[in-house]
Amino acid sequence: MRGSAMNRSPHLHFRARFGERLFAASLMLGLILSLATPAAAGAVHGRVTWNDNPVGSEEITLTDTSEKVTIQVKTDSKGNYAVVLAPGTYKVTWNGHTAAIQSYLGRARQDIKFSD
Repeated sequence: MRGSAMNRSPHLHFRARFGERLFAASLMLGLILSLATPAAAGAVHGRVTWNDNPVGSEEITLTDTSEKVTIQVKTDSKGNYAVVLAPGTYKVTWNGHTAAIQSYLGRARQDIKFSD
């Protein structure tokens, strides 16, 4: 029975098994890399004000809506800030005041205005 599964050479069997294992390893590596890669992010920047006055050299806190991620950002002397965030809505707190910003893929300007 030439060509049947019973008469295959050990060399051909090894090559077939090696190809299957290589394919499986490639799939596994792709899965691992996709899980280890962080989600896409956006750069958010803007100016923080309180009653139209800059909130300069102050720390603001950004918390995502799931409350799993909290980031502290310091403004410069003119109230400007910049941060990289995953897309989503973030609650911003400073000195007992609360506001919200939105992060998107790419760059976005989000001014934060606190008031009494």
